[in-house]
Amino acid sequence: MSKPEPADPFHKTNPANTAGADIFAFLDYRQYLDAYYRGRKAVDKKFSHRFIGREGRFDPGLFSKIIKGKRDISLSMIFKLSAILKLDKKQSAYFENLVLFNQAPSHLERKHYYEKLMALRKTEVKPVELHQYEFYSKWYYSALRELLVCQDYDGDAEKLGKLLEPPIKPQEARMGVELLEKLGFVERTPAGKYKVKHTLITTGYGNAALQANNFVLEGLDLAKGAIDRFRADVRNLSTVTFSIPRSRYKHYEERIRSFRRELMKDIEKEKGADSVYQLNLQLFPLSKSGAKHG
Repeated sequence: MSKPEPADPFHKTNPANTAGADIFAFLDYRQYLDAYYRGRKAVDKKFSHRFIGREGRFDPGLFSKIIKGKRDISLSMIFKLSAILKLDKKQSAYFENLVLFNQAPSHLERKHYYEKLMALRKTEVKPVELHQYEFYSKWYYSALRELLVCQDYDGDAEKLGKLLEPPIKPQEARMGVELLEKLGFVERTPAGKYKVKHTLITTGYGNAALQANNFVLEGLDLAKGAIDRFRADVRNLSTVTFSIPRSRYKHYEERIRSFRRELMKDIEKEKGADSVYQLNLQLFPLSKSGAKHG
């Protein structure tokens, strides 16, 4: 006598690891829900938007709107979906923080929930991703990399830290070099010194916007402090306010990008570097669009 098929064949294995729906591999809850739905639907024809709506006691069309980005998820909806998806305790915690991370209104909140996600992923997340996130969290990591282009480092972390402006603690300098080595940005020579490997540094991984914002905020803090740290003849800080049609924003944004590319080409040709500089470029609105004379 044959045994009946399980009522829910999708859950013969952990649902978070089936059909490409490993929740710990996602940093976008909409993408995760879409992958989960497709994976479960492939083995369980009864699993549908109508089924999800019935189980969660909400409009069957709501799930589709969530996946398409037309609706956000409320806190109560997080718990309902966690139950419908049969997530275990750790997966449910990850899903909750994933939603809060994606829907966070400010950078500070996104950073908070991202760090919670990284803690929950632990062994699931690649070590390099954690290191990369850390790299963009402190201004002096990139500064140390550039400093090692023009300064020898033989392990004297106190001396290295004092070469930066503002100076950093010996422990910060030591840990910074260790991080650069883990990321493959620097390597130790047979003589025991460190040299920079010309590896492209980019925020094009994981959640790029979060990493870029971390770096920009650190740079802005440095710029504010530079007013008091340096004489006017050795630093250039300027700002300008102007009005343009909002439709022309992309034009000026590309002008800035082009300038930055040209500047980097010139910098790559420089020989005998002996100092590290920071350049910040910002362009943002100060008014709502459509503010015209009556």
